[in-house]
Amino acid sequence: MRSTIFSLAAVVAVVLAVSSHAAEQSRFSSVIDDLPLMDQMVEADDGMTFTTPAGRIANVEATTTLSRKEVLDFYAATLPQLGWTKTAAATFVREGEMLNVTFEQTGSAMTVRFAILPSKN
Repeated sequence: MRSTIFSLAAVVAVVLAVSSHAAEQSRFSSVIDDLPLMDQMVEADDGMTFTTPAGRIANVEATTTLSRKEVLDFYAATLPQLGWTKTAAATFVREGEMLNVTFEQTGSAMTVRFAILPSKN
């Protein structure tokens, strides 16, 4: 009986650890479903996305207390894993789309805007 309880506790601990790790690894925008969000970002509720004959158009904002450099470093490291190629400090392209990242500092918080437009290339 004691070994069964120990085994059950060990299984629960492993499931909780795996679930927690998976949740940290798979946090994406609710508006742009293939845009990863940093753990320290809070996504705004009013993003939009739609598809035109030329391609997808999408916008979403998130706020953070991180620096512009920390945000850009994160996306420079993360987006290439999703097929994006960095073409400028805050611009990435992938399969006919261009992602621009812009920033607006307001006090200690910063708004990060992500805009996806059809690429002209």
